[in-house]
Amino acid sequence: MRTCLPIHASVILISLSAYAHNGETHEPDNTAESTVPRHHLHALLNVRHLDASNTWPATLPLPGIGFEQHRGALYGDSGLEWQAIWLPWLQSDASIAYDDNSKKFETDHVTLSLQHRTESNQKIALSLGRQSPLDTQRNWALPALLDTSLIGHDHWHDDGAKLTVQQGAWQGTLGAYRGRGYPGAKSVDTIGLGLIGMQWRQSPWTVQADIGYLPKLQRVTKSDNHVGHSHSHSSGCGKDSDCLRGHGWLGLISARWQQGAIYGLAEAGKRREDGEIAGQLGVAQYQGDTSSLALEAGWHWTDTITLATRYEQLALRHQLKGTGASILASNAGIANSKYRPRRNGLRLDWQATPANTLAIEAWQDRTENGHNNLLLTQWRYTFDIGK
Repeated sequence: MRTCLPIHASVILISLSAYAHNGETHEPDNTAESTVPRHHLHALLNVRHLDASNTWPATLPLPGIGFEQHRGALYGDSGLEWQAIWLPWLQSDASIAYDDNSKKFETDHVTLSLQHRTESNQKIALSLGRQSPLDTQRNWALPALLDTSLIGHDHWHDDGAKLTVQQGAWQGTLGAYRGRGYPGAKSVDTIGLGLIGMQWRQSPWTVQADIGYLPKLQRVTKSDNHVGHSHSHSSGCGKDSDCLRGHGWLGLISARWQQGAIYGLAEAGKRREDGEIAGQLGVAQYQGDTSSLALEAGWHWTDTITLATRYEQLALRHQLKGTGASILASNAGIANSKYRPRRNGLRLDWQATPANTLAIEAWQDRTENGHNNLLLTQWRYTFDIGK
């Protein structure tokens, strides 16, 4: 028997009084002259409902990366966040979010940030702790194909450090992480993922580019969309199960343009994993490419109503050479070496009040095996608990 939506929402609202998170990044107001330390506690309730076929989503042919999108009532991202400014140059952020896979609240961000501004107005910031290596948060209720293909989940969080330097219209970032947020990444001398990024902002444009490197990968190649996401490693790799062993890199670039009430966004990405797939039946050299493209356009019809459309596609390609390559590929679900899933979406959202946003999304999800029509409704409610 399905529990009705209002009862679930009430349970989460009660739980928010004891937990902490917000799915978005909110920077404390450092410009206001005030006494430190300062504290801010705020919460987000993100209630969605997804109608889709029981056979959706189709399994992506990616070795060892599966994704399960639950249907019905969803509450992921709901939670509460505590921000604190201890000194003008020292801040902290701690949050907990509800996870639809585990059906419970889990730690989201726990960071300590140090900031310094030079006489030439150059800003230097260092963030330590659990954080998002890449900004994969989007306004849409349905997780993007890019996020699904990269991490098998809609949130990428990791333990590490990020250095940010901002000067005028330019901003550069350098990050080093343990890599636990990426399926199969293993730390080499404590670094499992390195990232470097550059951003340029000059109205009406914002351009962002990021390059990442994963020095060591090791994960079971079997992909199952019905077990949820897993970032665990295999201790019996090549003996008890078929495993991918190697390294990977990724590159992402995006450009956003906004003029008045109209905006446009283009995103492109490339991920390559090199190494070998080893199993009891042999060892094959492996090279896998994942290319992504997303185009989005929106119109702020009024100050409170926005209409947006989005197109996404992936291009997947796998090459295996060696003993038992065909069997290893079949076991990993990548026998079809070329695969191009794509989707079209339309979103209408209404900010009824400064704290309440109501939205509806309609999607058509297409693969070589057919298509599915998806319908999502969303209610987002943000509120301050105290300062």
